[in-house]
Amino acid sequence: MFILPAMAALAIAAFAGSVIATSILAAAAIFLIQFFRDPERSPEGGPDTLVSPADGTVLSITDAAEAPPGARRRLSIFMSVFNCHVNRSPASGRLQDYLYVPGPFDAAFAEKA
Repeated sequence: MFILPAMAALAIAAFAGSVIATSILAAAAIFLIQFFRDPERSPEGGPDTLVSPADGTVLSITDAAEAPPGARRRLSIFMSVFNCHVNRSPASGRLQDYLYVPGPFDAAFAEKA
């Protein structure tokens, strides 16, 4: 969805002969392809093994005092622009309920985010 317009703009700039625009758009296209890649993962362990839902750096694993009923822990993972931005299910199962809690736009690395 994001890659196709960048590639189209790149082709137009290259056809028009603009070296600067072609260079900038080629860099943008390469970034988008790298950012939205979806590599296959083969986690080790059996069906009872929990795996990380995302690439990135684990910032904290804490008790979730503000969590909805039934939740106990909060896992915070920071994904930089160089990490694969695909989230996966860390365990098999079926979602029974969810709660959306709107909030402000905070920096991803901030604890309150």
